[in-house]
Amino acid sequence: MKKWRKLVIIALMAIISLVLAACDREYEHDGYIYVVRGGRQTIIGYEGAVERLDIPKRFTHAPIAGLGPEAFKGDDTIIELTMEHIPGVGDYALSGMKRLETLHMPSLGAIGKHPLAGTENLTSLTIPGFARLYAYFGSTASAIPEALIHVAIGEKTTSVTDAMFKDAKNIATVALSADVESIGRKAFKNTSALETLIVERTAEEGITALSEWESEMFMPFYGTKSSLRVHVPACSLKEYRNDARWNEALDTDQIVALEE
Repeated sequence: MKKWRKLVIIALMAIISLVLAACDREYEHDGYIYVVRGGRQTIIGYEGAVERLDIPKRFTHAPIAGLGPEAFKGDDTIIELTMEHIPGVGDYALSGMKRLETLHMPSLGAIGKHPLAGTENLTSLTIPGFARLYAYFGSTASAIPEALIHVAIGEKTTSVTDAMFKDAKNIATVALSADVESIGRKAFKNTSALETLIVERTAEEGITALSEWESEMFMPFYGTKSSLRVHVPACSLKEYRNDARWNEALDTDQIVALEE
């Protein structure tokens, strides 16, 4: 009886090992290398040679869970990368992509360690608003590429986190989708090159609110220059200019109508 039980246990362990091995089996689709875990696909590498790449929501019936660690690390071909539906990127997933200039990944729900480290030619970036900008690149704001001048906060993001753009000294333009309901404290503190902030949310939807601050140094636009202009929907210009927090944070003439 004991021998029979031992044989059953050994057989079960063998089956489990086979299942786990199958889960980690690598597949290839149109240049993508991926594995399947828990019914979801994770991209672990890319062997394509295109300059503009749009990663789909799924390859087969299973959805893509995200990019694994170092999945695109060191790619020297891609200039423009779109990841409209990708929910997560692992550690250093896009690091060292020397030619990458434009990156669109608005649906992220999680990021690993410095997924964009070493993307020195990146000029335009679309991301959600839950993490500090520098966290994508390194441990401090100095890791943000000097080339990066435009950042957009994508749809389905409801807030810009506290200090998101703090000390990002080369960012000139930031665009917030109509889904952004609030801007955190110190969100743009010392973003000294910022010239244009586009706020798409209308008064009918409820204007994009500024979080309360304890002192001047916690104000969202502390350390920005007087030439900064916040462009809001023309139909809501009055509401933004009359809002107590917006009125305290900026001079009235810094809030202007967004051209249709």
